[in-house]
Amino acid sequence: MHAQLQATIPEDFCYQGISGLSLEVVEKLSIARPKTLFDASKISGITPASLDVLHLHLHLQAKRAKVDSSSKIASSKQCSSLESLS
Repeated sequence: MHAQLQATIPEDFCYQGISGLSLEVVEKLSIARPKTLFDASKISGITPASLDVLHLHLHLQAKRAKVDSSSKIASSKQCSSLESLS
C-alpha cells in the first residue's frame, strides 16, 4: 500500500469520467489537484476505495501511453470539453 501511495498524478490529469469515482470525489480531486496518491489520501472524503480506483486508472493510463502516445492528447481534449460545460 505504501508504494501505491507514492504514485504520482499528472498535473493535467482529468478525473471526470473515471468509473468508480463519485461526483464528490471527482470535484474534490479536481479542485485540490494532488501531486501523489498520498496527497489525495489526505483530502477529506477521499476513501481508500477511491484511491484504489484512481491508482488502477493511473496504471492503465500509463500502460496505454506506452502503446499509443496519442492517448494523453485524447483524454486531455475530453477533459477540456467537460470543464467548459461547468
